[in-house]
Amino acid sequence: MSGAGRGVRLVLWGLAVVLSVPLVLSGFAFINGSLEMFPTAEQHAKARIAASVSFLFFAAIEAAVLAGLFRTRR
Repeated sequence: MSGAGRGVRLVLWGLAVVLSVPLVLSGFAFINGSLEMFPTAEQHAKARIAASVSFLFFAAIEAAVLAGLFRTRR
């Protein structure tokens, strides 16, 4: 593999690791719900919607990065 190919793979691995952090955090936010002291049911629902949207967003980007990473493997 050429030097440029190794650089691309290194950047993609770094991006995959960086994107995994908000992915995991949004998963935890979905489980825990609102971080208010005494949240209402509506606040829990809003927090779960926001967490699920961000989880799906970061999961789609992570999937694209991993697909690019495995394509550069060949």
